[in-house]
Amino acid sequence: DTDRSRGLGDVYKRQILKIWKDTSGAWQVERYAGFQPGWLNTTFGDRLTDAVLKQPCGMAVNSYGELYVCCKASHCIVKIKGRLVSLVAGVPDRSGRLNGFPTDAMFDNPVDIALDSEENFFICERSSNAIRKMTIE
Repeated sequence: DTDRSRGLGDVYKRQILKIWKDTSGAWQVERYAGFQPGWLNTTFGDRLTDAVLKQPCGMAVNSYGELYVCCKASHCIVKIKGRLVSLVAGVPDRSGRLNGFPTDAMFDNPVDIALDSEENFFICERSSNAIRKMTIE
Protein backbone atom coordinates (compact mmCIF):
# COMPACT_ATOMS: atom_id res chain seq x y z
CA ASP A 1 0.00 0.00 0.00
CA THR A 2 1.05 3.59 -0.49
CA ASP A 3 0.10 4.21 3.15
CA ARG A 4 3.18 2.22 4.28
CA SER A 5 1.06 -0.56 5.75
CA ARG A 6 2.34 -4.07 6.39
CA GLY A 7 0.66 -7.45 6.52
CA LEU A 8 1.20 -10.06 9.17
CA GLY A 9 0.09 -13.65 8.66
CA ASP A 10 -0.69 -15.50 11.87
CA VAL A 11 -0.29 -19.17 11.03
CA TYR A 12 -1.77 -20.36 14.31
CA LYS A 13 -4.88 -18.19 14.33
CA ARG A 14 -5.49 -18.48 10.56
CA GLN A 15 -5.69 -14.76 10.01
CA ILE A 16 -3.98 -11.83 8.34
CA LEU A 17 -3.62 -8.55 10.18
CA LYS A 18 -2.91 -5.18 8.54
CA ILE A 19 -0.54 -2.99 10.54
CA TRP A 20 0.03 0.69 9.71
CA LYS A 21 0.89 4.08 11.15
CA ASP A 22 -1.93 6.61 11.21
CA THR A 23 -1.48 10.33 10.53
CA SER A 24 -0.41 10.94 14.13
CA GLY A 25 2.32 8.31 13.84
CA ALA A 26 0.57 5.79 16.10
CA TRP A 27 0.57 2.15 15.02
CA GLN A 28 -2.84 0.66 14.21
CA VAL A 29 -3.88 -2.98 13.75
CA GLU A 30 -6.82 -4.06 11.62
CA ARG A 31 -8.31 -7.49 10.99
CA TYR A 32 -7.69 -8.03 7.28
CA ALA A 33 -8.60 -11.60 6.29
CA GLY A 34 -9.37 -15.03 7.67
CA PHE A 35 -10.76 -15.46 11.19
CA GLN A 36 -12.89 -18.53 10.40
CA PRO A 37 -12.28 -21.85 12.21
CA GLY A 38 -9.36 -23.76 10.71
CA TRP A 39 -11.06 -27.15 10.90
CA LEU A 40 -13.28 -26.06 8.01
CA ASN A 41 -12.22 -26.73 4.43
CA THR A 42 -10.36 -23.93 2.71
CA THR A 43 -13.01 -21.43 1.64
CA PHE A 44 -12.93 -18.35 -0.59
CA GLY A 45 -15.23 -15.33 -0.79
CA ASP A 46 -15.39 -12.28 1.44
CA ARG A 47 -12.06 -11.85 3.23
CA LEU A 48 -13.64 -11.15 6.63
CA THR A 49 -16.84 -13.20 6.71
CA ASP A 50 -16.19 -16.24 4.48
CA ALA A 51 -12.50 -16.92 3.95
CA VAL A 52 -10.83 -19.86 5.69
CA LEU A 53 -7.06 -19.42 5.39
CA LYS A 54 -5.02 -22.31 6.76
CA GLN A 55 -1.65 -21.08 7.97
CA PRO A 56 -1.27 -17.94 5.84
CA CYS A 57 2.39 -16.98 5.69
CA GLY A 58 4.37 -15.54 2.76
CA MET A 59 2.77 -12.56 1.03
CA ALA A 60 3.48 -10.39 -2.01
CA VAL A 61 1.70 -7.41 -3.60
CA ASN A 62 1.63 -6.92 -7.38
CA SER A 63 1.61 -3.62 -9.29
CA TYR A 64 -2.22 -3.53 -9.14
CA GLY A 65 -2.24 -3.69 -5.34
CA GLU A 66 -3.52 -7.27 -5.23
CA LEU A 67 -2.25 -9.31 -2.28
CA TYR A 68 -1.04 -12.87 -2.93
CA VAL A 69 -0.79 -15.21 0.05
CA CYS A 70 0.74 -18.66 0.53
CA CYS A 71 -1.59 -20.82 2.60
CA LYS A 72 0.81 -23.42 3.92
CA ALA A 73 -1.63 -25.98 5.33
CA SER A 74 -4.06 -25.54 2.40
CA HIS A 75 -1.25 -26.12 -0.12
CA CYS A 76 -2.43 -23.25 -2.32
CA ILE A 77 -1.93 -19.61 -3.26
CA VAL A 78 -4.79 -17.13 -2.88
CA LYS A 79 -5.34 -13.59 -4.08
CA ILE A 80 -7.06 -10.88 -2.08
CA LYS A 81 -8.46 -8.06 -4.20
CA GLY A 82 -10.69 -5.64 -2.35
CA ARG A 83 -12.79 -7.86 -0.09
CA LEU A 84 -12.65 -10.95 -2.32
CA VAL A 85 -10.38 -13.94 -1.65
CA SER A 86 -9.96 -16.22 -4.67
CA LEU A 87 -7.84 -19.22 -5.63
CA VAL A 88 -4.82 -18.47 -7.82
CA ALA A 89 -2.91 -21.74 -7.81
CA GLY A 90 -2.90 -25.18 -6.28
CA VAL A 91 -5.56 -27.66 -5.27
CA PRO A 92 -6.95 -26.56 -1.88
CA ASP A 93 -6.37 -28.99 0.99
CA ARG A 94 -4.35 -31.43 -1.19
CA SER A 95 -0.57 -31.53 -1.20
CA GLY A 96 1.64 -32.69 -4.03
CA ARG A 97 4.27 -31.67 -6.52
CA LEU A 98 2.77 -31.16 -9.94
CA ASN A 99 3.50 -28.44 -12.49
CA GLY A 100 0.89 -27.22 -14.96
CA PHE A 101 -1.88 -24.67 -15.28
CA PRO A 102 -1.94 -22.75 -11.96
CA THR A 103 -5.20 -24.27 -10.63
CA ASP A 104 -4.07 -27.78 -11.68
CA ALA A 105 -0.61 -27.44 -10.13
CA MET A 106 -0.04 -28.94 -6.72
CA PHE A 107 2.10 -27.50 -3.94
CA ASP A 108 3.59 -29.03 -0.81
CA ASN A 109 3.50 -26.50 2.03
CA PRO A 110 4.10 -23.22 0.19
CA VAL A 111 5.60 -20.79 2.69
CA ASP A 112 6.79 -17.75 0.77
CA ILE A 113 6.12 -15.90 -2.47
CA ALA A 114 7.93 -13.18 -4.41
CA LEU A 115 7.41 -11.32 -7.68
CA ASP A 116 9.97 -10.23 -10.23
CA SER A 117 9.80 -7.11 -12.43
CA GLU A 118 7.69 -8.99 -15.02
CA GLU A 119 5.30 -10.19 -12.30
CA ASN A 120 6.35 -13.82 -12.46
CA PHE A 121 5.77 -15.51 -9.13
CA PHE A 122 8.42 -17.47 -7.26
CA ILE A 123 7.01 -19.80 -4.64
CA CYS A 124 9.07 -21.46 -1.94
CA GLU A 125 7.87 -24.85 -0.72
CA ARG A 126 8.96 -26.05 2.68
CA SER A 127 8.47 -29.81 2.35
CA SER A 128 10.18 -30.16 -1.03
CA ASN A 129 12.86 -27.51 -0.42
CA ALA A 130 12.03 -26.13 -3.87
CA ILE A 131 11.47 -22.73 -5.41
CA ARG A 132 8.99 -22.85 -8.27
CA LYS A 133 8.27 -20.22 -10.90
CA MET A 134 4.66 -19.52 -11.87
CA THR A 135 3.28 -17.20 -14.52
CA ILE A 136 -0.35 -16.08 -14.46
CA GLU A 137 -1.70 -14.87 -17.78
